[in-house]
Amino acid sequence: MKKLVFLSVLLASGFVSPAAFGHSTDKVLFTSKDWQVRAVYWDDGTSACVAEVAYTNDTFSVWTDKTHPIRLQFFSNQWQFGEADSYVDLQLQIDDHQGWNLHHADRYKNSILFDLPEGDTGTQFLHEVANGSTLRLLDNNGQEMESYSLSGANSSIDALVNCISSLH
Repeated sequence: MKKLVFLSVLLASGFVSPAAFGHSTDKVLFTSKDWQVRAVYWDDGTSACVAEVAYTNDTFSVWTDKTHPIRLQFFSNQWQFGEADSYVDLQLQIDDHQGWNLHHADRYKNSILFDLPEGDTGTQFLHEVANGSTLRLLDNNGQEMESYSLSGANSSIDALVNCISSLH
């Protein structure tokens, strides 16, 4: 069920095409500690890769394909944002490093979505994720909304890069 929610959010956000949403399959490519990397394939031939750390009700995912920027997705069954466009400014903090600002993050249903900027900034963020212990999602007042383990993220980010390189 959670996979269908993720896929519906990606559809609504323009990350995948409506034709692609018809039917999908996924394949677990790699698992390390708290993380899992999967390839997702749709009937129309499109595909994407996702690295994620998932708990019972909360998930932090890093999505990518060959034509879209890297998209961060924070999912919680506790959030109910609705289907209308709704944006918010948030912060991410990895361990005790300086925080990252997510300006104009998209809220949709049970998810918060944000496209990483291309270039050095996005690469630096992924480097901190790969080498960190804990990622904290903070509201615009600095209050913690959720926290996620980064144990296993280093090898999972490597597996995500390998996954995207192998997509057709």
